[in-house]
Amino acid sequence: MIFSTEILEIENKCEEVISVIINSEIFSEYKYAKENLINDEEAIELVKKFSELKEKYEEVQRFGKYHPDYTVIRKEMSEMKKLIDSNESITNFKKNEKNLQLLLNEIGVIIAESVSSNVKVVTENSLHSKGCSCNSNKQGCSCK
Repeated sequence: MIFSTEILEIENKCEEVISVIINSEIFSEYKYAKENLINDEEAIELVKKFSELKEKYEEVQRFGKYHPDYTVIRKEMSEMKKLIDSNESITNFKKNEKNLQLLLNEIGVIIAESVSSNVKVVTENSLHSKGCSCNSNKQGCSCK
């Protein structure tokens, strides 16, 4: 890549955007929630147990209902999910992590659409696109 003053200017603007994000309330809440999660021993233990159980669950899923532990592992997994969902540190972190991701997705979409309405941006749930790239006539277009 050849560096030019344009590229340096773009990098400087990116650093400004990063600074705004880092100083935002959304990022502050995310950092606070992450710190609370890291310091919550119960939450850490739940996540560890969930990871171990998830490995067993994935093994059982390979064979489905024919695996001898299918029912037991599915029940344990369901109970573990309930425990995780009831832990305040975990749910608060997940909520704030999602809010930060939505902000980053929105920034990506704004930048892409500012460059071209045909640019597709991969976001959390889907491929975001306002433009049409299927090269069909308007009647046959299914992009929108």
